[in-house]
Amino acid sequence: MSDFSRFRTAVGGFSRTDVVNYIEETSAAHQKALRKLEDEKQAFADENDHLLAENTRLQAELSDLRAEHEKLKEEDSALSAQVVSLSDEASELAAQLETAKQELEQLKSEQASLDSSETACEEDAAGEEPAQPEAAAPVDLSQQELAAYRRAEQAERNAMVRARKLREQLSLLCEQSKDRYTDAGEEISALTADLSSGLSRLQETLADIQAIFDDAESAFDELQLPGEDDV
Repeated sequence: MSDFSRFRTAVGGFSRTDVVNYIEETSAAHQKALRKLEDEKQAFADENDHLLAENTRLQAELSDLRAEHEKLKEEDSALSAQVVSLSDEASELAAQLETAKQELEQLKSEQASLDSSETACEEDAAGEEPAQPEAAAPVDLSQQELAAYRRAEQAERNAMVRARKLREQLSLLCEQSKDRYTDAGEEISALTADLSSGLSRLQETLADIQAIFDDAESAFDELQLPGEDDV
């Protein structure tokens, strides 16, 4: 039934009761629509506040992740310095091992020369007993050779153990650095995506709120109540 069907023609014009009822019904309908718009406006305002708070939280998390990223870069520099230090230590151990081996080879050569000289002396002496001081030299040299051999052997063992530990430490440092950089990169990427999504939702909400205000303004403009002279 159209709105005009509610008006009844009376002698001299419209029925006052019908006009009043029409105005009341129209006003009630507009008030109901206005309340609905206000409720929607409040819901969007609440959503907007939530998105603003979420945006602030994401910005703070992004700032923390960036700080963590800078910290990881500093730790990487420290780890690189540690790697250089460990490499230098490994080179030093290798040099010590080489020195010990050269010392051992020199003592072996001296021992061989001394043994050759003793053999010649024994042949010339025709079985004579060598003097005690002369016999002390090879014994003393053998002890030096044994000590040098033991030092070289110990240095080699120490170098191998230390080298193995160095390899393990370097491998662990590399894996830790790789994992931390990977995790940090994934977190920053995910957070950036969430932040972009939140900003898009915020823009959409602001656009919806503006549309609600425009609809409410149009509804008020269309609501034209008759004046007292028209009733």
